Amino acid sequence: MRIGISLLLFLATMNTWSQSSDIKKKQITINGIEVLGVQKAVLISHFGKPITTNDFYFEMNDENGKIYIYEGAKFFIQNDLIDSFEVTDQKFELTNHKIRIGDKISTLADVFPDCYLNRKNSGLQLEISEADLYVVISYGSIDEKITKFAIYNF
Repeated sequence: MRIGISLLLFLATMNTWSQSSDIKKKQITINGIEVLGVQKAVLISHFGKPITTNDFYFEMNDENGKIYIYEGAKFFIQNDLIDSFEVTDQKFELTNHKIRIGDKISTLADVFPDCYLNRKNSGLQLEISEADLYVVISYGSIDEKITKFAIYNF
């Protein structure tokens, strides 16, 4: 009986997450610059040299890559292309909607209504329609201000 209830709760949770809004890969921009799947040279030309770079292992693809670390942002590079990123500084804007760290999560209610309604655990998920990727926008549970946005693989 417990297994059945646990399974039912798990499936309900997964169903809620899958009802998220989606966005096209080309609409994922940082400060107006398309970043996913483009050459790493774009980072340097638009954001300058990184503070540091580190090696990174992409487990799903069994390949080595790099992390370009900037103040308030990390860009994950695989095969010289930007694969994903994490942003924690308000100087970076996500999409043409100019989503910033420090904005109230409620500002997304009109932009991504389904996604906003299905938010939970201080996070909001936005699927990227032409890729096996999704955006997670994290926010504080008390002040409900955005603290991070990141791209992840399914």
